[in-house]
Amino acid sequence: MKKLMVVLSLIAAAWAEEQNKLVHGGPCDKTSHPYQAALYTSGHLLCGGVLIHPLWVLTAAHCKKPNLQVFLGKHNLRQRESSQEQSSVVRAVIHPDYDAASHDQDIMLLRLARPAKLSELIQPLPLERDCSANTTSCHILGWGKTADG
Repeated sequence: MKKLMVVLSLIAAAWAEEQNKLVHGGPCDKTSHPYQAALYTSGHLLCGGVLIHPLWVLTAAHCKKPNLQVFLGKHNLRQRESSQEQSSVVRAVIHPDYDAASHDQDIMLLRLARPAKLSELIQPLPLERDCSANTTSCHILGWGKTADG
């Protein structure tokens, strides 16, 4: 359940990115979230996402745009990194009950053009198989600013 909450929090973070606000945030260690994805369109950061399988990224449905590019293995968006991998999207699967006006069911799967090359910095999120946990805590991840400027 904890891992599912992290995934859902990532989706919420992607929507919050539109607001250009960061509350109590800060940088993370380079190897701490190898499942974090960055979605770009027309060369601009659009949304965050999470790698859940070498071929699939989970993100928010409102992030659907033509010609999406998915970057994995990134830590710093301001520079090219030797660890990064880029892939185009060949299929987008939006939740059938997604409502753009209310953002209800704002979830989407993206199928990558080729499987991600897994490494220390690129790994699918290990999802829980047992959802019986009584308590849940989560971290919200995203590509926000950690300082003014």
